Amino acid sequence: MRAGSVAVPVNFLLKASEVAHILRDSGARTLVTTVTRLSGLVRKIPDPSGLHAVISVDSSPAAEFPSCPTLTWHELRTSPARTAPRSIDTDVAALSCTSGSTGKPKGLVLSHRNMVVGARSVSRHFGNKADDRLLAVPSFSFD
Repeated sequence: MRAGSVAVPVNFLLKASEVAHILRDSGARTLVTTVTRLSGLVRKIPDPSGLHAVISVDSSPAAEFPSCPTLTWHELRTSPARTAPRSIDTDVAALSCTSGSTGKPKGLVLSHRNMVVGARSVSRHFGNKADDRLLAVPSFSFD
């Protein structure tokens, strides 16, 4: 989000066809994933249309999408920094995908303000303080 991107968390339990739908529906241009997950997706999604790059968080993958360059997290972190575009509180920060229990998953648009208000609400509910350390048990794909 700080880089001016929109985060689209995807549940790691979804099938490749469901991931492909979310990639297409959201207009995702970059996929951040693990080597293991990427190899499964490459086998099941022959053409990840719209995808411009893949970032592997653990190591260099053996399998890649032919049309997309793949970087490791380390390569991304050591590449030259760019100035992030300015954003305002009403800009889109994330798309939270529904489970798709009544059809295909749909993206719920969350602004930066939505994210801050949600975090403050949960923090107040649990009485969190600035120096607390928290363990997030649900996956990041859970709202």
